[in-house]
Amino acid sequence: MTTITTTGYGDYVPETVIGRLYGLFLYFFGIGLIGIVIGKIVEGYGLFRKLKEEGKLKFNGHDHYVIIGWSNKAHHTMNELLEIDEHAKIVIIPKRPIENETLVYIQGR
Repeated sequence: MTTITTTGYGDYVPETVIGRLYGLFLYFFGIGLIGIVIGKIVEGYGLFRKLKEEGKLKFNGHDHYVIIGWSNKAHHTMNELLEIDEHAKIVIIPKRPIENETLVYIQGR
């Protein structure tokens, strides 16, 4: 925390009581600020992941396959596409049947 809050390692220290109180305030304020920033980053990542799982993110990709509806035939088609190209982008509308890195799920229109 000493490095993160930029208060240093003691090579330069305040000598007056007011300076020491100000340094103490900066130290605790820096710790709180870093905690808030890290919390917001984690919260943003969690929200992104939730929206992706629910299919509420926009997809502006190209060179992808679109599968509408989910059935055994659609599952078979998707497996064949992945056998041909394991990095193929596949967009599924309107249901997320399985987890896969190359699978993009879109809900709604």
